[in-house]
Amino acid sequence: MIKFTIQEFFIGYPFQNPALVCKTQDISSHIGCLCGLQTLALRSLKHPNLMKLLLHVLLMGFVCFQTFAQESQTDTSKVYLEVEVAPTYEGGMEALYREFVKKIQYPVIARRIGIEGKIFIQFVIRKDGSVSDVSILKAIGLGCDEEAIRVVKEATHWKPGLIQDKPVNTRMSIPIFFKLGGSPENPLIIVNGKFLGRLNELRDYFAKLKEEDIIAVKDIKELKGLKKYDKKAVEGEVGLMIEIAEK
Repeated sequence: MIKFTIQEFFIGYPFQNPALVCKTQDISSHIGCLCGLQTLALRSLKHPNLMKLLLHVLLMGFVCFQTFAQESQTDTSKVYLEVEVAPTYEGGMEALYREFVKKIQYPVIARRIGIEGKIFIQFVIRKDGSVSDVSILKAIGLGCDEEAIRVVKEATHWKPGLIQDKPVNTRMSIPIFFKLGGSPENPLIIVNGKFLGRLNELRDYFAKLKEEDIIAVKDIKELKGLKKYDKKAVEGEVGLMIEIAEK
């Protein structure tokens, strides 16, 4: 009768000394195998049933290692929406927005037309604190979105999110504000000779345009010129005649 412990195995045949030990832990949950040198007393290595058992264990160990490697790779690349400890920026969010204000260069065309508003941007804080996968959720257009992406990519002083005290990849979203100084104007907008409406009514329209789409912008200040496009125009209003590249 062969006596052995099912919990631990070593492969000792045909070698004199044990070369590999595989300790299985909860194979059904794919936790995998842990290797190390252990001791096992076997009365006989010549017993055919034992050899079959050892071959089976070796095969199971290989499957466990494969599964463990695959799961490790999945966990490394997984991005979490909810974590136990959220990513934090060095100095807090106030420091992050101060850095944005310092670095943002307001696009010339957007300033010229009067584009302002709130951009929602999402990105991933990786396990090492780096930033990746930056994209726009809500745009305002004319180069502002690209500028928001640039400053977010350059904000690298992050501490990653944590799950069970271990750093993980975490997806975040924040607003970035573009605001012009002074009293906001609501000019008449004429695009390629056609009156489209007033600026505040066309925010969604401009959100789809890039800075390079604009060829030229010209002011219309005379009331006579404004009434040519909108009979409701009054003295003191301004208009913008915008030439846009045809697509």
